[in-house]
Formats: sequence, structure tokens, C-alpha cells
Amino acid sequence: MSSKRVVLGVVLGIGLVFSGCESVFGKFVNDRSCEDDSDPQNRDCAQYPLPTTSNLYSVWGSTTGEAWVVGDGGTILRWSGHDWVSEVSGTAATLYSVWGLDSQHVWAVGGPEEPGGDSMILFWDGVRWSRQQSNSKRTLRSVWASGDDVYTVGQNYTVLHSLRMTGSWASVSLQNPKQVDLIGISGESSSNFRIVGDESTVLYFVDGTWTSNVTNYQSPSMQPVNLQSIFVSGKTVWTAGTNSTRGVTFREGSDKMLVTKEISQMSISFPGVWGTASNAWFVGSINSSASFISLDANMNAKPIQTRIKATPDGNISTAYRGIWGINDHELWLVGDRGLIQRRRVAP
Repeated sequence: MSSKRVVLGVVLGIGLVFSGCESVFGKFVNDRSCEDDSDPQNRDCAQYPLPTTSNLYSVWGSTTGEAWVVGDGGTILRWSGHDWVSEVSGTAATLYSVWGLDSQHVWAVGGPEEPGGDSMILFWDGVRWSRQQSNSKRTLRSVWASGDDVYTVGQNYTVLHSLRMTGSWASVSLQNPKQVDLIGISGESSSNFRIVGDESTVLYFVDGTWTSNVTNYQSPSMQPVNLQSIFVSGKTVWTAGTNSTRGVTFREGSDKMLVTKEISQMSISFPGVWGTASNAWFVGSINSSASFISLDANMNAKPIQTRIKATPDGNISTAYRGIWGINDHELWLVGDRGLIQRRRVAP
């Protein structure tokens, strides 16, 4: 699969200086300081006290309003609609990704619990978490499901597949495997999805056939990009990554036109993205400070104040790691040191 490529001529330099979040410890409420902010993107903001100070890497939510967050040390938190509660994962492994089909079919994946151990795959059946046999020793970085199919990807070109009802995982055989890590996976359906990873790696699965493409997903200077995140919304694909000097974002629409935009900052990462056909929100860190950026369909970028409030012990999260859209104007953001925010943004 190939797509036409357009590189925007203007390189965006974003000087991001973020102050604390005037947000609320407690249940989600409108915060007056957020409401009164002159930036219409910052309408509401809430930050929650958590039963953990672990780094949190991923968040996924069901259509019924529940949500799950995973992180270091086997941390799993669930949003009941009123509070975040800690759940028993049964592992101390780092969990990097969570995804589900509904509130009774949710998967979390991560690294081995001990050196040389098996990759961690956990399944939520609506009542409890249980471990599934991964048949792999590699660290798993992302999980995604559609229909009856579940996929997880990770270290050293690892792709595992399972059928929803079986819980049995098997390695997917790929032609000409590279010694690169696969970091993200997303798609329209189980017959049309893609995987991204280091060195501009993009794998496509369309109607039973695997293909790859590294040519288009490069920086405007034609440097390889370590792709860190991907989200597919209908026919629109949002992707982000970093090379040695800059962050790079990509948008591919229904016309298969790939548009590239550089974020001109050192030490930048974008491990999380969520979007619609017309807008996307990217989260990560820039120069050891949390970053939150929106892009529209024309790839106009806008920084959004993170407004992170210090925890009672005085710590401030320095990075967002994951993002999920409750709808097109409300987002969950998670990050280091147990950070969870609920943000209301302009759709």
C-alpha cells in the first residue's frame, strides 16, 4: 500500500512553557480557573487523586463510560463513572497498553515479569483479570482488537494474534522481518489495519495480505522517524514519532494523501494520539516537560496548556504517556507519577 506525500513547508516551532494545572483533586467538576482561561481549548480540567504514584502508559474507554489505565508494576485502574479504583492484576510486570471491545473484553499487555520470562498478556472478562499464555519472551508495547481478532505488537518485530473467544496466542509470520521494535497498532477493522515502529516502519494488513512501507513515513529532511503512536478514525490515520532532532506528525486522509508536519523541538516524544477525521490530540513530553498539542485537518498545530497540578507530596508529572477520547470534546490523559486528567476541548 502506498500514499502520496506532502511535506508542509512551514516548520512549527513551539515554545512550550507549562504552568501547573489549576485542576481539582476529587470528582470531575468544572474548575473556574480553567473556565476563565482565555484559551477556548481549556474549558474544563480535572485531575484525580490516585491510589498509585506509578507511571501510567495507556488508557482505553468503553462506549458505556468505563475506562481502564495501565502502568508500572502491574498497575491497573478502572473508572467506574465516579472514581478511579485500583484492580488486582496479579503481576508486577510493566503494562504498556490496554484496549478492549466492550466492558467485558479488555486486554492489557507488557513485558515479562522477570528476565527470561514470558510476555505479559492479561484479559478482563467483566469480573476479574486473568493471565493468557503469550508464547513469547518479547516486551509487548501495544494491543488492539476488532471483531473477533486481537493483535499485540512489540520488541524485535513481534506480532501476536488471538481470536477473542479462545485466548490462545500465536506469532504472526512476516516476510523480511527487521530487528526493530513495533510500537503501535490501529485500524478500521480486523481486515484493514496498520502497525508502526522504529526506523519509519509501517506494516499494513489489508484483506489477508501484509505489506510494508518505510519510504513515506520519514521526516521532511528524509530522515527515518521512530514512530511512537498511531490512531485510525474511519479513513483518517494520525501518526507521530521522533527523529534525532524533531518530532514529526503525519495525517493520511481518505484520498491517501500523506501530510507531514515537523514540531521543531529537541528531546520531544509523542507516545499518545487520539483523533477524529478533522482533529487529533497528541500527548508526550518536550525537554522533560509534559506536552499536549492539537492538530486540525490542515495540520495547523496548537499547543494546549497542560496545567498539571503538583501532587500533595510536591511532585509534578513531567510527561503524558497516553490519551483516549471519551467523545470528540472530552479526553482522558495519563502520564508519569500517577497522573490522570480529564480535559474538555473544542471539537
